[in-house]
Amino acid sequence: MKRSAWQRIADCFFGYDFFVSYTWKDGATYAFRLAKALEQRGFDCFLDSQSYVKGDDWKIVGAAAIRRTSKLVLVGSPGVWHSTSVLREIQIFTASGRRI
Repeated sequence: MKRSAWQRIADCFFGYDFFVSYTWKDGATYAFRLAKALEQRGFDCFLDSQSYVKGDDWKIVGAAAIRRTSKLVLVGSPGVWHSTSVLREIQIFTASGRRI
């Protein structure tokens, strides 16, 4: 589900409970279901397909979101270790000493 403009503004200030990191190729279905289940329980999730706005520089917006996120959830799939985007997200998150 797409986030409203007000939700995106609040996320800029307060951050997210979870950043869901996955590969489109073989982890998208699970990632979408997981984010939906977490949101139904009242958590704010960053999921690229829902959280980016057209025209966003995904590297800048994604890095900022990761820095304002409490937990990174890595959706494990065979392709995850070959994804430069996922590995970048892991590196940014763990650089501050946080564990996945």
